[in-house]
Amino acid sequence: MLAVTAHIVLFRGARRRGFGPNVQGRGGLSAVCVVIAGLMVVLSAAVTVMTHADAAETAANLGKPMCEG
Repeated sequence: MLAVTAHIVLFRGARRRGFGPNVQGRGGLSAVCVVIAGLMVVLSAAVTVMTHADAAETAANLGKPMCEG
């Protein structure tokens, strides 16, 4: 949420300073922040799914040895 907020603030600030939509670097920093935040959301979702899958496997095998070594 902070990255999206920063993107909007920087984007509007650039517009107020007179940068047009085709000016290079108008929202470069804010766009990078949004891309990184989007990747972090995807990574967080993947980690959550993997953690729940591991917890479900552990719960299904309660009382059994974890390894056969």
